[in-house]
Amino acid sequence: MPIKEPVVIAREVLKDLQAIFGENLLSVALFGSAARGTYDPKRSDINLVIVLKGDVRPSLSSFWKYVSKWRKLDLAVPVVMNEQFLSSSLDTFAVEFSDIKESHIIIFGEDIFSSLDIKKEHIRLQVEKELKQKIMALSSLFINSLGKKDALYSIIKRSISSLATLFRASMIILDEKPPKDDSELSRLICHRFGLDLSIFEKLLAVRADKSLARKENLADLISRYIDEITKFSFEIDKLTV
Repeated sequence: MPIKEPVVIAREVLKDLQAIFGENLLSVALFGSAARGTYDPKRSDINLVIVLKGDVRPSLSSFWKYVSKWRKLDLAVPVVMNEQFLSSSLDTFAVEFSDIKESHIIIFGEDIFSSLDIKKEHIRLQVEKELKQKIMALSSLFINSLGKKDALYSIIKRSISSLATLFRASMIILDEKPPKDDSELSRLICHRFGLDLSIFEKLLAVRADKSLARKENLADLISRYIDEITKFSFEIDKLTV
């Protein structure tokens, strides 16, 4: 059976969303890898953001009857908010909303994402905060792994996708359009900030092919990874926007 495109799946899910929200539905957009054109059905979820005109809470329990169906379609739990929440959260979730603004496909309603006014200083602050949180989390996970290969591989697999989001946000701070491809994105970030590209190339390769994990010294790779994103966090801290 041929694999359906994320846009096709999103349009099928839209029928469910219209049944749940009716006239309260303002906008539905596809974002993430499916919107950037880097969707991989073997490891990617399909991400939707839903914006409502009014209150969100009364409709949430209506999702329950559809969740099992959506999971079979590799649809992540949709992000749901109303207009007021969106407009008041551009500083709090500057990285997430800048990522959606940069790459999204409207499935229904108004394109309210292209015109979002997101301040670069808010993006910079969130990138720095999340990098430093990531450093602390990686260090704890590394200690708890006890050096076991499967645990170390899991650390890499879970960490790299969220790092790519911070890389894209950093390109936006620099007034540069982030490339869609993670390898090219890593190359540009390492060039701009003086990081060791070979570390990120190995991390991406291990994430893509678990068999490579057996050939790499994962403990050393993660230690060097922590060093590089620590340097990156210091460089982000120096930026003036």
